Amino acid sequence: MQLSKILFMLFSIAFATGVIDKIFGDKLKLGSKIEEGFIIMAKAVFSMLGILYLYPFLGMLLVKPSKFLAQLFHTDSAILISCFLPIDMGGYHISQQVSKDEMAKVIGGILLSSNLGATIGFTYPVAFGILKGESKEDFIKGSLIGIGCIPIAVVFTSMLWGYNVLRTLKLVAIVVIVTFVLAIGVSRGWRFLITAMKFLGSTMTFVNLVGLALLGYHILTSKALFPIKTALQDCIVLPLKMAVLIGGSYVFFTVIYNFLINRFRLLKGSYTLNQAGLEGMLMLLVNCVPTLYLFDKMDKRSKILASALCMTAASALGPQLAFVATFAPAHVSLFLLNKLISAAVAVAATLIYLKFGK
Repeated sequence: MQLSKILFMLFSIAFATGVIDKIFGDKLKLGSKIEEGFIIMAKAVFSMLGILYLYPFLGMLLVKPSKFLAQLFHTDSAILISCFLPIDMGGYHISQQVSKDEMAKVIGGILLSSNLGATIGFTYPVAFGILKGESKEDFIKGSLIGIGCIPIAVVFTSMLWGYNVLRTLKLVAIVVIVTFVLAIGVSRGWRFLITAMKFLGSTMTFVNLVGLALLGYHILTSKALFPIKTALQDCIVLPLKMAVLIGGSYVFFTVIYNFLINRFRLLKGSYTLNQAGLEGMLMLLVNCVPTLYLFDKMDKRSKILASALCMTAASALGPQLAFVATFAPAHVSLFLLNKLISAAVAVAATLIYLKFGK
């Protein structure tokens, strides 16, 4: 049985358990976790549904510019788009439209947009707005380790998936350049780079809100306001699947946290991380934003490790997983494999840094 099927079975059992607990008065506090999952789903859907509705139109607009830039940098349009757009905010769908190379569509639309695209288009803009002082400095240190691991993980994942090694290296070459420039810019505090990422985030938010307005009109009147190609059906299917998956994953990780960490303290004793650090690292598997708000309560080791994982493992079992399961179910195992390898490389690199770094 595939890893994805096992995982979804566990989540479905966890979801049903949470519902039953809710029926009997939420005595185990698992029913409330389903409610939290639905709240996170609502926020996630609000941030992506407008872009999802407009992606056919946006893809048409970006085909020619992306092809020109791809030729300029000797790469594929899907790879280029996926370096800057999160998977669930246009990265996947637009990369499918602008490229004819199936391998590039998968590497870009699934592997890169879920890590590097999410980092540039979402995590960095949000983190720079939340974190201050020492927490921001520790986040930058950890994030630099994380983004450095992204191209390495993509190459290893592609090799394990059976893709041609030389072809993969050629496609990922531009990714190495992007991560290198990003690492230098973030570490040195290049104002224009940080401003550019914030501008990209603001632009996507604006486009999403416009799309939401058009989607609302389309749903309520059964007519599209403008004669442009949209994805109404996708917008209807996604929210319910996300709600069930995120609700189930919240219950699942609550059980893991309570029994494996609070009672047996397996991880705490091994990695000397504080309570907030452990909570944050479990949370980021669903959504990295709550993790960022816990930074002030974390110790230095936890902050750096959590930051590296925010770049590589964020939303592995949250909205991104629900998105892939909805629109690219054949690649769920590939998505999870990439997240696992990315996280493993990031953890190893971070532990080496914490032991030998100054």
